[in-house]
Amino acid sequence: MQTTSADSTTTGSPLKAFIICYAVTILGIVMVLLPILFDGVEKAMGDGAFAMMLVGGFFAVTAFFSSFVFRHRLRVYRELFHEEQLLAHWRYSEDEWHAFAGAELATEKSVKKLIVLITAGFALLYCGLMAVLYPKLTVLMIGVGLTIIALVAGAAALSTRISRRRNLTPTGEARIGRHGIWLNGALHTWSGGGSYLVDCNLDNSIEPQCLVFSYAAIERHGPQIHQARIPVPHNHLDEARQVIAALRPDFKPNLRRKVN
Repeated sequence: MQTTSADSTTTGSPLKAFIICYAVTILGIVMVLLPILFDGVEKAMGDGAFAMMLVGGFFAVTAFFSSFVFRHRLRVYRELFHEEQLLAHWRYSEDEWHAFAGAELATEKSVKKLIVLITAGFALLYCGLMAVLYPKLTVLMIGVGLTIIALVAGAAALSTRISRRRNLTPTGEARIGRHGIWLNGALHTWSGGGSYLVDCNLDNSIEPQCLVFSYAAIERHGPQIHQARIPVPHNHLDEARQVIAALRPDFKPNLRRKVN
């Protein structure tokens, strides 16, 4: 039976992101077509029309391909809320959850700061190059670059705030399936689009002990390994070992790459 509790199924769903991707795709297509279909737009904007077409094309292509990723994540997410398809479904005591969530939140904040810095570097490089090639667009490109940086920084700040709200709840919940895991609103998947499960092991060096899932996702330079940690309640260690045994046939350890 599918779980329908408001505090679970309404948290971490990729549905909104999937819809946003399609909306941004349409917006990008409109930005590309406006100067082509309407001469008045091109005349009014001048060289800015070309810049708008470049930005719109970037938005359209990126959002279109991203929509396929979110559609697959949505399918896995829905599987995780069918109890009969789960390998494990755990809820945590306050002490267990707070011990785990505090450390995870600190790690996540440092990773997102790095992502913002990398994105800002690429945005400045791209917009700077366009400004050099098209000097008349210098002011516009500076505006575009700063806008991209502001959007990414805002998204990272909002994401951190959401993570804080999600992780600093009184208790937590985990759902483990064959194709992914859901931890208190955070979704990780390892099937489709070239993704695969590399390994899963029990880390007993910390309290609470954690299941560590290593999975690959296709990125710019090929498959890159990511990790997700699921705390194991004290009275569910045997079940955690059963999860590892159930997933072991899906492991692809020979394809291990750099861990992110």
